[in-house]
Amino acid sequence: MIKDTTVDRTLLVDASPEVIWKALTQRELTKLYLDGWMPRGDWKVGTPLIWEISVEGVIEQAAKGMLMACLPGRRLRYTIY
Repeated sequence: MIKDTTVDRTLLVDASPEVIWKALTQRELTKLYLDGWMPRGDWKVGTPLIWEISVEGVIEQAAKGMLMACLPGRRLRYTIY
């Protein structure tokens, strides 16, 4: 039987929680540091979070996941596949 692989990633950033929150949740900012990937979702716990990328002007789905925790300005946790 093949075991599932889990990767936990923590990133420490020298910036205020408000600045980091904007960078993680605003598409135009997120794509600047995630090689063009942009999040799309309603930011409600338990709902899908879709990661999109523009390829030659066409928006494509790059990955998807589920929003696990969302406390604006404080905590953001999601899965990604």
